Amino acid sequence: MELLISKSEVEQYFQIAIGRKESEFNNFIREAQQFELKKIMPQQLYYNVITNPTQYSELLNEHSYECEGETYFHSGLKSVLAQFTYAIYLLKGNIQDTSYGVVVKQNNFSDPADYKERRDWYTRHIQQGNELYEEVKKYIECKGLVKGEKCSKKTNRTFKTSVIK
Repeated sequence: MELLISKSEVEQYFQIAIGRKESEFNNFIREAQQFELKKIMPQQLYYNVITNPTQYSELLNEHSYECEGETYFHSGLKSVLAQFTYAIYLLKGNIQDTSYGVVVKQNNFSDPADYKERRDWYTRHIQQGNELYEEVKKYIECKGLVKGEKCSKKTNRTFKTSVIK
């Protein structure tokens, strides 16, 4: 699977540790693509973008467009993916597997953020990514990039009640 964003592109939005290897960081990107982005995108469009990203540059990058006589702007799937990747990085970035088990790295000059705090940051960045996706979703719908499939997997479940006399 081709990655839609790189570490340097995520660094345009967020500060990433200099010592973080690109190959390690790619695991966070891959996880964000496979689990967060895939969950909110129409399935066929997701696979089309993953397999042929060069055909979707207007979808991947920030872009202004016309729809029904109005001009709109979206931040692009890369900004959405950057939010998701950073969320996962914050949650898992300082956890290391050693021969003695999984540990959280620390040093004499700082203490790592506790899990609850990292979880709150994770949740906030996932929410921000979802908000950015709403802009992208409007572009997808306006340009007709999906046929016969809803643009979001979220469903509004309703139920009916009645009074029994």
